[in-house]
This record gives sequence, structure tokens and C-alpha cells, in this order.
Amino acid sequence: MIDSILERHVNILRVSQSVSQEVLPIIDKSEGQVIESVLSQEYFSSYSGLIEKMDSFLESFHFKIVTLERQLSSLIQDALGEIRIKEGEFLKSKFPNLKHSDPSPGSGAFINGIHYSDWINSIFVPLRRDVVGAYRFGVTNNQDSKIILSRISGTREMSFKDSLFNKPRNQMVSLVKTLVIQTSNDERIRFYRNNANIFESIVWANPFPGSTNSGASNRTGDYYALPDLSPRGESPAWSGSSIHFNSRATQIPVFSGEGVSKAKLERWFGERDPVYQADVLGSKKYSLWRGGKLTRIKPFDLKNSMLPLDAL
Repeated sequence: MIDSILERHVNILRVSQSVSQEVLPIIDKSEGQVIESVLSQEYFSSYSGLIEKMDSFLESFHFKIVTLERQLSSLIQDALGEIRIKEGEFLKSKFPNLKHSDPSPGSGAFINGIHYSDWINSIFVPLRRDVVGAYRFGVTNNQDSKIILSRISGTREMSFKDSLFNKPRNQMVSLVKTLVIQTSNDERIRFYRNNANIFESIVWANPFPGSTNSGASNRTGDYYALPDLSPRGESPAWSGSSIHFNSRATQIPVFSGEGVSKAKLERWFGERDPVYQADVLGSKKYSLWRGGKLTRIKPFDLKNSMLPLDAL
């Protein structure tokens, strides 16, 4: 059972990479539209005064960011709904004779008690401030549009890594990955709790070694009783199905009277079949990993071995 659950979770990690990449063209398109607004003669017409220019830009920019946030929220809503369904199908195939329920619309939607729509808004609040500030400064000082654009979209010398859109772009990728993984974890935990007469507890596991843990967070080998998720032994209090953003950890159900070795969980990926390891990492990264030329963490970003959602 450990193998099947962790293999499933590895596929979820690969899917989370795939889904998270879908935000990039949406944000890129929005950035392009903002650039077009800056370049538009409407905003740089010599016949328009400072106030008119600012009002016109602010109205257009606000509409574009609101549209962007709605598109990202819709992408997440659709992806999480699909993950919930797919996870239910997996659990029914793995445990056909146990109690199953319909997916919960709230699974995975909250991180630290905050709904993903509010996380999206918080990501783009600084972008609104910075873009408007850059535009206002440029127009007030009668600067050329190219100078204003360099502040907003970055410079060629920096390969446009200094774009104001880069930080929210990376934050959105991290948010989507975390939501996908957490949704899968939430649905499985709900199933384990509904079958507490079969499963005695759950134990935290990370399919890959080298993860960072703090003393106050859940670590590989921490146990929690079902159905109340009360900690056992020296395990910290339960704080949710995901430890932090981009966490790769999950939970393994433990049958009554069964024990799961922490050492076994920590060694899990390293003891898998080489064909499976190469499939997960990709051939190039697998060769580097086996040759000791990558750190323990770098091989497991899975960017080169993503799975489409429907592959689940």
C-alpha cells in the first residue's frame, strides 16, 4: 500500500507542475496588454493632460488585472474540481470495498485558512501599486514610453527578469502547485477519516529525500490518530494537510496494528526500480542524480517530467 499511495502522490506532484505552468501564458498575455496600453497613443497624446493620461491608464489597467485574476481563479477552480474527481476514482479503485463519498468542494481550497481567491488578490495588490507608480512617475516627469516600459516589463540587459510581473508570476506558479497537491491530500485524508474503523492512523511521508523540515512542522514519520487527527508520541499538533507552499509531503494510512518504519519512508524513492526512477526524473536528470552530480533536492522539481491532469 505504501508503494501505491506514494506512486500516486508522485504523479500528483508531476500534475501540479503541469497545471502550474498553465498560468504563465495567461499572465504573459496580460503583461503584453499592459505594454500595449503604455505604448498607445491614447495615453501619450500631446493633446491629453496629465490627469487625463493617468485616469485613462488606471481605468484600462484595473480592468486588465481584474480580468487576469478572474481567469486565474477559473483555471484553479476547474483544476481542483478535476483533481477531486480523479482522487475519488483512484481511492475507489484502490479500496473498492470501503466507504466512499462525493468530492468536497472545499478540499484544498484554503491555505492557512485563506481561500485561493484571496491569495490571488494578495499576489496582485503589489503589482497594481508598482505598475501604477512606475507609470505615474514617468508621465509626471514627461519621460519617453520606453523608459516607463523598462520599469514595468524589465530590461533586455537583465533578460527581462526585472519585470514587475516576474514576482507575481512565480508566486502564482507556487500557489497553483500547492493547491493541487493539497487538494489531493485533503481528499485522501477525508477518505481515511471516513474509514477510521479500518485505518488506525496516518503517517507523514515525503516520496523524495532532502526536504527541509522545521521542528514545529510535520516531518516524515509523524503519526496522527484517526478520525480526530490527534498527534501520537512526539508528533506536533496537526496543522493541515500541507506543511508549507511547494511542500511535497503527503500522508500514508496505517491499518490497525500495522507499523510503518520512518527509515523505510525516507528511503522510498532511492529503493524504487531504476526504470521508475528514470521515468519520474527524466533520463538526463536521472543520469546526473545517479552520478551524484545533483543535490538531493534539485532532481525532484519534476519540471521535465510533467503529467497532464487527464493522465491521472
